Amino acid sequence: MDIAYKSPTLKNSWKAFKAHISTYIALYLLVLSIGIASFLINFLFIVIFSALGDGSEAASALGQILGTIVTFPLSILNNLFGVLLIAVPTIYYSNEEIVSFKVIIKKVKSNFWRYILAGIFWALAIAIGSIFCIIPGIMLTLITPIYVHKIFVTDLGIIDSFQSSWSSLFNSGKAIPFFAMTIFIGFLTIICSILTCLLGGLVFIPLSWFYIINYSYHIGILKHSNNLLHE
Repeated sequence: MDIAYKSPTLKNSWKAFKAHISTYIALYLLVLSIGIASFLINFLFIVIFSALGDGSEAASALGQILGTIVTFPLSILNNLFGVLLIAVPTIYYSNEEIVSFKVIIKKVKSNFWRYILAGIFWALAIAIGSIFCIIPGIMLTLITPIYVHKIFVTDLGIIDSFQSSWSSLFNSGKAIPFFAMTIFIGFLTIICSILTCLLGGLVFIPLSWFYIINYSYHIGILKHSNNLLHE
C-alpha cells in the first residue's frame, strides 16, 4: 500500500517529519533571515526619518509607512516560504520521495509567480470570506492544505485549483470528518505549542500538516498526481 493512503498515525507522521528535519531547519532559517532583514529595513527608515524630522511623531510615522512599503515584497516572499511548511508534506505524499530544501526551492523558482499569485488569491479569498461571513473564511482556512496540494502538485490553474479544492472535499463525502479532524489536530497543536513556550510549534506545526495531509489521502480527498488532472 502507498504510504499516503495508509491510516495516519502519530508514529508515521513523526517518521515522515524526521526525514525532513534538515529541510525544515533550512526553511526556518530562511524565514527568520528574511524577517530580520525586513525588521532592520523598517527600523532604519524610522531612525533616518526621525533624525531628519527632529524626532517628531509625524516623521517617525512616515518612516514606518515607507519602510513597510519597501519591505512589502519581502513580506510576500516570507509568506510564500511559510506556505512551504505545508507544501513539503504535500509533495512528499504525492511522490513519496524525501523533499530536500534544494528540491523545494528549485520548485518555487520554476514557477515563482504562480505560487506568489496563488498565495495572494488565497489570502484575499479568506479575507473576503471572513469580512462578509465568518464561516466561509474559517472553512477556507481549514481547507488550505487541499488548496496547497492543488497548487504545488497539479498543473491546474489558480482558479481551477480553488474550485478543485472544494469539489475534492465535498464530492468525497468526507467534508465533516475532515473539518473535525483538522480542528482537533489544530487544537492539539496549539495546546502543545503553548505548553512548550511556543518553541514546540517548530515541531508540532509541520508534524500536524504531515498528519492532516496523510489523513486527507487516507479518506479519499486527495489522490496521487497521476489521477489529479481529471479531478
